[in-house]
Amino acid sequence: MSSFGLSETALRYLSRAMPDAGVGSNLLAGVPLPRDNFFTPQCFHRGDESDDSGFYKQPRFVTHIDDGAIGALTRHYEAVLPSKATAHLDVCSSWVSFLPDSYRPPRCVGLGMNQAELDRNQQLTETVVQDLNKNPKLPFEDESFDAVTNVVSIDYMTNPLELLAEYRRVLRPGGIAVHSFSNRMFWTKAVAIWTAGDEWQRVLIASAYFSIAGFDQVEAFMVRSPKDGDPLYVVQAAEGGEERAVSGWRLSAEGVAGRNDPFFTVLCQAGSEVQTVSAARRNWSPVAVPGQRGRSLSAQGHRAAVLGRFACCRP
Repeated sequence: MSSFGLSETALRYLSRAMPDAGVGSNLLAGVPLPRDNFFTPQCFHRGDESDDSGFYKQPRFVTHIDDGAIGALTRHYEAVLPSKATAHLDVCSSWVSFLPDSYRPPRCVGLGMNQAELDRNQQLTETVVQDLNKNPKLPFEDESFDAVTNVVSIDYMTNPLELLAEYRRVLRPGGIAVHSFSNRMFWTKAVAIWTAGDEWQRVLIASAYFSIAGFDQVEAFMVRSPKDGDPLYVVQAAEGGEERAVSGWRLSAEGVAGRNDPFFTVLCQAGSEVQTVSAARRNWSPVAVPGQRGRSLSAQGHRAAVLGRFACCRP
């Protein structure tokens, strides 16, 4: 990692030991995620810098993970995707999306690189062909989707922070974004920092993408152990919904609606450590929670206000 010109803080973050956590446990429990962009341009160099449209011109009707990993991903989707979703976006999509049979949003958009692959995908209702490394801007309106997924492709993204900022823009409040990846990849097309890392460091890299892009509720899971075949990891994040639980934390919100200045209090508890932060509706300013970085709060009405990882909900 030292060859990428990373700061000492970034190197310490990427040198954290992997927790002794089993399948299904949040690997990020107790891990402070970075908020400032520490990635350098060298991180996103690739062995093959040729045009991606040429590389993906020939359709590949194959799965890039084994059946056990596919089953684990589908079960994870079943557990975390919104049951009442009306719109879903599958980024870097192909001829299969691995969504559960029971999950049938009326709108399911697949954005990928090969039209023939997308046309074969029976779970999609719309398709878009776009090279996200040339243009990470998503061609959708704000707050268009309840969920965004990306299967074994985040390692190829040369503008991941811009892309994840786009996720936040197109996600509805309370929506979720889910990245999955294994140890398989087109090695020459994956970015350099990804190929240089081990599996745990890739979890940290993918988690940093979400955190730096502004997501607050970031979690990571090993959903399939390497002892059982192709390993599969998931990093996911929720986008500022009301009363959304944060794994490992107990969250409560109180609101007192005064005539002029509704007042909010957020109580955040981690183990025996309790912090309380408060803000009035007028003249919102960034509020720092110990160990987290506060975000500017909306001054409009009673919209959910996010404080670091902790959401202050409407009264």
